[in-house]
Amino acid sequence: MHRAVFLNSIFIFLIFQNLLSQNNFTNLENQNINHNEPQIDYNKFSIVTGSIILTATAIQIYQYNSWWKDWRRPFHFQEDLVYGKSVDKVGHAWGAAFTSFIISRSYEWSGIKRNNSLWIGAVGGSIFQLLVEFQDGFSQWGFDRVDAACDVIGGFYPLAQYHLPILQYFEIKASYSPRKLGKPGGIPGQKHTIIDDYEGQTFWLGLKISKLYPKELEFLSFLNFAVGYSVRNIDNISNQYGVWLIGLDLDFKKIIPQNSDFLINLSEGLNYIKFPTPAVQISPKIVWFGIYF
Repeated sequence: MHRAVFLNSIFIFLIFQNLLSQNNFTNLENQNINHNEPQIDYNKFSIVTGSIILTATAIQIYQYNSWWKDWRRPFHFQEDLVYGKSVDKVGHAWGAAFTSFIISRSYEWSGIKRNNSLWIGAVGGSIFQLLVEFQDGFSQWGFDRVDAACDVIGGFYPLAQYHLPILQYFEIKASYSPRKLGKPGGIPGQKHTIIDDYEGQTFWLGLKISKLYPKELEFLSFLNFAVGYSVRNIDNISNQYGVWLIGLDLDFKKIIPQNSDFLINLSEGLNYIKFPTPAVQISPKIVWFGIYF
């Protein structure tokens, strides 16, 4: 089951709590510049670690009571490659990547070097998501190995971007516009939430083509393109279909001044979200959107 959006919406408070007092972050694009060796602040380190443990525990308790308690089964594997046309798989990758980003920046705030903090984020983001998958393994849904693979791929993506700069041209993003929010869900007595409103979720691959703009178009460097994927008609498994889109995309690192650590990290965090812009659906049929949410 895909609950990455829920996990990160709760966990996101960490980044804003920590960014307010950062003093030792560096810009990803300036990663090769020599900086003074950071010193670990063990008070901050304890705050970050404690916050992560408490948040993960609270989420596990909440989801156990909401999803798993009445549906316990012996641990088993079960892949679902049909429902939702794999939108949830992409969601797992996005959720793990965003969580990895938050964890790594939080630990860097405590004084850990970027490369090390990215490794912590990669492992922590993957585990944070995999905990949900393991609990699913003891429920009717089962442990989905494809979901788990997406968790790990997403969790390690920020680290891969750091070591393979070409990947910085490609960003995983998400947007949401309610479609089934509040309507009856798959569990008796429950209603659809942002977590399982798959038709309302669109995941995007942002393409930083602005780096290729000629000098005359540098004033448009904040504007890029993104390829999006969503699903429609999900209530009818045999007739559900995937939707592909192309839309304009905003680069907040070009919109927000990059003159403080707080603004640098705020802009990079916002780049995980695809903000509403004009878009066109290219499959299964052409549909133009003045603004696509």
